[in-house]
Amino acid sequence: MFYSVYGDILPLRVLEEISFWKLQEKEHALLLINSFVGLEPIYVDTLEQWAIDFEETEETSNDYLRAYGQSTLEEMYTIEELTPFIKYCFDESNAFIQFLAEMINNSIIVETLRFAPILTDHVIRESKYFIDITTSIITGEDIDFVIE
Repeated sequence: MFYSVYGDILPLRVLEEISFWKLQEKEHALLLINSFVGLEPIYVDTLEQWAIDFEETEETSNDYLRAYGQSTLEEMYTIEELTPFIKYCFDESNAFIQFLAEMINNSIIVETLRFAPILTDHVIRESKYFIDITTSIITGEDIDFVIE
């Protein structure tokens, strides 16, 4: 496996990326709640749960990072050992993306607020970017960013 420029600290770099983007996703969930006044309770409740879930995932990533601070190079996690957690993070983001797409298509409030689809699409693109950039860091490959 090609470890790009990060070498043995690749897992540390990936965890930093996860921590940052899970904070972003949490903030995005809260931003949508606060931006879409009158949003149906089902979507508010679900976005609030997403914020909690993202915070928990961010904290797990931070726990791994703190463990790195107390480890020698030989004791550090390998990328293979972190793969289940990384997959979980990607799956979580993909599920969030699917939820947001459903919200765009089914929410009366999102439909009536002119800026709502634009803001929601931006949040979707950010979550996709997290997956793409983290994958690129892991594989060392360049990625093409397509604006939809």
